[in-house]
Amino acid sequence: MDCTFSAQGQLASFTDDNGKTTTLGGFAFGIPDSVAYTDATSQTVAVDGFGQIASLTDQAGVTTSYGYDAIGRTVRIDYPSGDSVAWAPKTYSYSYVVDGRGLRTAHWVRNTKQGALTQQTDFDALLTPVMAGKSEADTSALSVSARTEYDRAGRTTFESLP
Repeated sequence: MDCTFSAQGQLASFTDDNGKTTTLGGFAFGIPDSVAYTDATSQTVAVDGFGQIASLTDQAGVTTSYGYDAIGRTVRIDYPSGDSVAWAPKTYSYSYVVDGRGLRTAHWVRNTKQGALTQQTDFDALLTPVMAGKSEADTSALSVSARTEYDRAGRTTFESLP
């Protein structure tokens, strides 16, 4: 693979072993705002003032948008409209809980909702996911869950079946 770089040291293009060149341009916060492919298609990215991807328009010209909270966590993904099947937006909420679901210490929980599907992920103090569960419809009981434990080196020591 051959690469070229801009005067600022950013990757400007790369050519694969088949001679196909992909060109990157218009960097903001180290993220290219355009990617041009050899088949004359391209992707564009809108980057907000914090260096977060606000939207991505793919080769088909459809746009996926992203929303963030005040500390930069993803809180919403809006999928393109106009598809034969309407996609529900995906929303994320975060909370700090003292106990729950059999974990011994206070920890962060991320709840993800898309349509009727709700997912809950519990994180340990290192923000490693240690328990995940999901349910259909708007019920409070998690219908499927799995637990993972890690040693100090971050290696999985236990992983339950869902």
